[in-house]
Amino acid sequence: MRRRKVDSNAERQMVIGMITSSEFLSQVSSTIDLKLLSASHIKTIVKWCLRHYERYKEAPGKTIESIYQAWAEKTHAKPDVIEAVHDMLEDLSDQYESASELNVPYLLDMTAQHLTISRLKQLSNDIEYAIHQSDPEIAEIALSSYNSINIGQGHGIDPLNDDQAWDNAFAESQRPIIKFGHESADKFFKHALTRDALIGILGPEKRGKTWWCLEFAFRGLANRRKVAFFEVGDLSESQIMKRIGARLCARPLFRNDLGEINIPISIEKVGGSAECEWKTVVKDKIARAEVCKKATKKFMRRYGISNDPHFMVSTHPNSSIHIQGIDNILNRWEIEKGFIPDVIIIDYPDILAPEPDTTHQAVRDQINATWKALRRLSQERHCLVIVPTQANRAAYTSETMSMDNFSEDKRKFAHVTGMLGLNQNEEEKEQGVMRLNWIVLRESNFSSYQCLSVAQCLTLGRAYCCSVF
Repeated sequence: MRRRKVDSNAERQMVIGMITSSEFLSQVSSTIDLKLLSASHIKTIVKWCLRHYERYKEAPGKTIESIYQAWAEKTHAKPDVIEAVHDMLEDLSDQYESASELNVPYLLDMTAQHLTISRLKQLSNDIEYAIHQSDPEIAEIALSSYNSINIGQGHGIDPLNDDQAWDNAFAESQRPIIKFGHESADKFFKHALTRDALIGILGPEKRGKTWWCLEFAFRGLANRRKVAFFEVGDLSESQIMKRIGARLCARPLFRNDLGEINIPISIEKVGGSAECEWKTVVKDKIARAEVCKKATKKFMRRYGISNDPHFMVSTHPNSSIHIQGIDNILNRWEIEKGFIPDVIIIDYPDILAPEPDTTHQAVRDQINATWKALRRLSQERHCLVIVPTQANRAAYTSETMSMDNFSEDKRKFAHVTGMLGLNQNEEEKEQGVMRLNWIVLRESNFSSYQCLSVAQCLTLGRAYCCSVF
């Protein structure tokens, strides 16, 4: 009978981190207690990783295969343990070089929580045994020897004496996780698109907020990041899938858009405005399901995206879900699919249901509670969270978005790490140009009047070129 896999999801994710990420392994190597792990094959692999790091100060990566082969030739372990080790390494074989894709801070928190629960279970067993034996000394010894797991968020650091804390602060996981690959765009976004960030997108109705949500999603995927996209009432599942399909296959969705389509190839400032150079392409076929499927596979090959889930989309009717509900879905995806996102996009918070404990509050305070929950989501999951929001009526005639254009509650600005404005006058709309500006931005100098002008083709769902003016 074939052995049924019962690997703990937390321990499986921990093993992935220890094999692939030197950053993760360096932070857990002094804390891992093999007695806290549930399965013999997990303990075996963890032991290899710890020994490798102690000697080479790096994660083993693909070297784990050589370590396994040497062990398999000499071991006297039970056959089921050998089979379990083999099966697990085989399952993980395509992830050995994926350290840059890991959400290391979240994985550290998960590991700390799992090991803490295991240690508390041990303590509980020792105390129950002491009670059964009527020996309080056994219980007191167990209590006095209990130590907390000092990794992950909240364990406390000593900046004056803790060298590891400095290494963690400047580690790879703290750098931007989305890069556009265009000098002007990357200069404009600076270090804003990083883990633990909450980025808002402010604009009036039908300005293109969902379009930009998808643009950020695809830029994240192109950087081999895992993206969770929640469409919470603006579009149905089929509508958002069609937009994704148009973006992937570069075909119009509707027949009346067939024919000659202008695609921007450059943008520059002429006088006081942006002007684009275009090329004309002919599109004689609309997007279809089979074409989108092929385009999806091509996109995955181009950017080296494996078949493991990298892009999860969840759609919900207007006002039917809140942040707590979204968090529950993320927990389910983690357990069922091993999916831990790097980027979470929610389109859009203004039409979310109020948080469960706020139904008695005024609407303005409910909105503030939602944005506080969004900030907590970015901090607890160590993700880049991107959320659009509606601007006020004055935004229809504003040349450039400012802090005066908030709607409902100005405290939105207090909770975000950055708020982007979407700006477009009639001339720019005719040209297909959108101007982005920073309305607020933490930890960086910025001018709300300096804009990133982006030439886009809405028919094909793509941004093509950009420049900072």
